[in-house]
Amino acid sequence: MDRKDIDKSLKWDTEKIYKTDDDFYRDVEEVKNLIEKTKTYKGRILESADSLYDFLKTDEKLERKFSKLGVYASLKSDEDTRVAKYQEMTKIADNLFASLAQELSFITPEILSEDYKKVQTYIEEKDELKIYEHYFEDLFRNKDHTLGENEEKIIASFSKLSQNPQNTYMIFSNADLKFPKVKKAMKKFK
Repeated sequence: MDRKDIDKSLKWDTEKIYKTDDDFYRDVEEVKNLIEKTKTYKGRILESADSLYDFLKTDEKLERKFSKLGVYASLKSDEDTRVAKYQEMTKIADNLFASLAQELSFITPEILSEDYKKVQTYIEEKDELKIYEHYFEDLFRNKDHTLGENEEKIIASFSKLSQNPQNTYMIFSNADLKFPKVKKAMKKFK
């Protein structure tokens, strides 16, 4: 039985993520736009409590949209790794991740360049920031182990490259390839 012939009730219901593949491609464009919007916060994330909150909401929307893209592409690709269309979707999601990581590598170093007390002041000033308090505690707790913007950008630039061996392995190991039977021939030695 071919994978496309498997009963629908036994497959992932990807329509709960996107009704059609076109919806996936629309969100790809939206994620690209959100990356650009997030980049506009560079140098002004901690300008005020309002700018911090606006940045966090934009970043949160970006992360959610991107996660949705990644899950959909991965599930569709895993349905049948021989279908090139869904392998391409996975590549699109991987490329978006690499772009996102590289373009937005300034965020953590920028936040950590300020004193934690400034963030605490903003949290006290704006109630909507209270839900992010634990996030900032963790972020600042790891401050000594975080690289600067340039170093983070260099590491982020390798994310796509580092995924290639695993992606290649997964495609071939999960494909429904049929290999011929090998018969072992015994050679007699004198």
